[in-house]
Amino acid sequence: MKYQVVAFAAADPAAESAFWASMLGGQLEASSDWHLVTVDGAPQLAPAHVPPEWPDGPAWQQVHPDLGSRTSPKPATRSWRSVPPR
Repeated sequence: MKYQVVAFAAADPAAESAFWASMLGGQLEASSDWHLVTVDGAPQLAPAHVPPEWPDGPAWQQVHPDLGSRTSPKPATRSWRSVPPR
């Protein structure tokens, strides 16, 4: 098995993928029914991980992005609302 993707459902895939490509410095590839943003990175070990209990278990966080900056100690100022529409 090979890790390949984190998928986000979106009402506006063009805006969603433009946002993530802009925030992460990723490469955007788009077609009529899907958009792909490629970035460097990999899964990491979580020793205290608690797997989800489907379908009615607690809604624990299972996926999140860790965002940082190599050029500034300040928090990022770009956000979803600051990405220009396509």
